[in-house]
Amino acid sequence: MGGDEDVSTTAGIWGFIILFGLALACWLLFRSMNHRLRKVRYSAADEARDREAVELSEETGESERQAAIELDEERLEEKGEEEQR
Repeated sequence: MGGDEDVSTTAGIWGFIILFGLALACWLLFRSMNHRLRKVRYSAADEARDREAVELSEETGESERQAAIELDEERLEEKGEEEQR
């Protein structure tokens, strides 16, 4: 349509630098998000374990700490049995 079709344009070094910077920023954001999500998962698991320990301590009359230790021991035994299968 009347234009010069022999002209080629590229992004050049500045395009590469900007693209690299955006990729680096995304990588850092994803890494940070992954770290924070792991903390949330562990916190939820800890809260569930604490609730179980409180219920067990109310049933048995033991301290919450002792009930938590017993729950952890039971879970370790279950994991050991599963690994043996």
